[in-house]
Amino acid sequence: MRVIPSTQVYGGRLTYSIYSSEQFDELANALVNFQDNNKDPRAVIDITITVESRILTVKVIVYYDAPTAPEHIFKELMEIDHDGNLKTQSMREFLRKPCNDVKR
Repeated sequence: MRVIPSTQVYGGRLTYSIYSSEQFDELANALVNFQDNNKDPRAVIDITITVESRILTVKVIVYYDAPTAPEHIFKELMEIDHDGNLKTQSMREFLRKPCNDVKR
């Protein structure tokens, strides 16, 4: 088995709390736009949707396989009100953080 060293990666988790249909539409449009228009194989998002106490929460794990991402690639997602941030980090740090609050 050959091991390939990993470089730094860019990403993190963005959490959106949705209280209205307008907020949902704005986020849904941004997610669909990313899915339909992203041509960069290094850019990936993964989406989890939960409902608790009648509040819809959307968690988006954002990953870019390089230390920095092109400015436009996640721009639409970043412009919508959210908690969380994206940053350059080691692969180990990235893999640990997005799952810290997963209920088991």
